[in-house]
Amino acid sequence: MGKSRALRKKRHIGQQWVWLSGMKLDSGELLILVGNQRFPQPVDVYGLRWEIENLFQCLKGRGFHLEEMRLTRYFRIKKVMALLAIAFCWAHKTGEWKHQVRPLKTKKHGRPEQSLFRYGLDYLTDSLLHGLQKIEDRFRLWVLFLCPPDMIVVDGQNPEIIAFQT
Repeated sequence: MGKSRALRKKRHIGQQWVWLSGMKLDSGELLILVGNQRFPQPVDVYGLRWEIENLFQCLKGRGFHLEEMRLTRYFRIKKVMALLAIAFCWAHKTGEWKHQVRPLKTKKHGRPEQSLFRYGLDYLTDSLLHGLQKIEDRFRLWVLFLCPPDMIVVDGQNPEIIAFQT
């Protein structure tokens, strides 16, 4: 990707004052970003938006089907969102670990065959619904659930072993 360029002053478009930034992509297309405030690196801020988009996709149709719950009461929505945020993190951390144990295949377009979230969610669903026979497998799921990612270290020799970093 090329370098992004921001206009020096804000522009009046419609009824709003906005900052415009743009860059030419490797494909030759022009990416134009519009914001209500000036950012030194607008493309980096735009990239953060896609992380949030990924979360919402997982909460909606690619995992938890939040919209099908049809909740209308504020406190119920709040509780469900808290539980789904925890479940999302657990599934994503599990997917990261699983990817180290058995890496996802890369498709022709260069992206993995499925997201780390989906990889972890499928593993958790299968494990929790069909039971884990070994105590080590049960303990591993608890570690992935309870410990922050920077405390978990996967053994390079045997990726199924999880250690703690202090």
